[in-house]
Amino acid sequence: MVIILRDNPDQKQIDSLVSWLKEKNLDVHIIKGADQTIIGLI
Repeated sequence: MVIILRDNPDQKQIDSLVSWLKEKNLDVHIIKGADQTIIGLI
């Protein structure tokens, strides 16, 4: 699964989302671009 976050949220928001996803037993891979942050889930 892929999650695309637009407008590059602040790091606190990303950390909160990543923590929640890891609680669901998902592996999380973050890719930060100029305009978007992409989170890959396995």
